[in-house]
Amino acid sequence: MHHEELKSQCESIGHISRDGYKKLLEMEKEQKKKLEERAKIDLVGMLYSLPDYFNVEEKTESPEETRIFGSLVDYLNEGNYSYALRDRVTELASDYGLAAEESGFRRGFKVAMRLCMEGMLGGTY
Repeated sequence: MHHEELKSQCESIGHISRDGYKKLLEMEKEQKKKLEERAKIDLVGMLYSLPDYFNVEEKTESPEETRIFGSLVDYLNEGNYSYALRDRVTELASDYGLAAEESGFRRGFKVAMRLCMEGMLGGTY
């Protein structure tokens, strides 16, 4: 079960069992370890992941992204597709969107760093 899903379920019922709390702590430790490992090999990726780790509530989807994803879900729901297929297609679409967002972040970060370096060198790069 995903960390946020478990946390959401616990919040909705108002309490959490000892086993549930232990599992939540284990998942948080695992997430922190993954973030630390990523920082060693991919600092930009680690920076990109920080808002997720700190659970920063921020709407990152544009209205256009929301509209398009909604159209995909509507299309899948209108067809005679199994739940497993609809779930897998929306999962893949979400994963693709996250990968594209991270790629954009990386490109922007590189441009920002290049501009910063040019500024530090007096505009001659």
